[in-house]
Amino acid sequence: MSKMHQIKRNAVWFTLLGPLIGLLVAIPVMQIILDYPFPLFPYFANRLSLLLVLTYIWGSLPALSAGIITACFSPFYQKLSFFALVGALTSALFSIIMTVYLSDFDLEIVGLSTFCGTVSSVIMYQTLRYLQGEPPAQKTHACL
Repeated sequence: MSKMHQIKRNAVWFTLLGPLIGLLVAIPVMQIILDYPFPLFPYFANRLSLLLVLTYIWGSLPALSAGIITACFSPFYQKLSFFALVGALTSALFSIIMTVYLSDFDLEIVGLSTFCGTVSSVIMYQTLRYLQGEPPAQKTHACL
């Protein structure tokens, strides 16, 4: 597979599925960690179309950049930890830029965005391996 084909494939899959995975991670995290006083699932179910639009506005650019960056890795660096690091860095950088630009810097938003980007990137790593027909990443145990 050519490098350009790999970049296009990663960019499309990361952009299509990445923000949606981030949303599915963000709702329980907001409910548990941030201790919202009302249930979020029924609240978001009534506003699903608006929520999806906002999710893709907020998450598509970091997902696209993470997909392109990870496609440019050499085979040695195409590991789960590098995908997680790229997802965390792109999500954190984008959320910091957006919160500073909106003049409302909030560390909770940056932390939530970084966590969701990391989990989304890890899930996308496994998804891309599955779509390529490769087996899931094997656990390696270090002997002490």
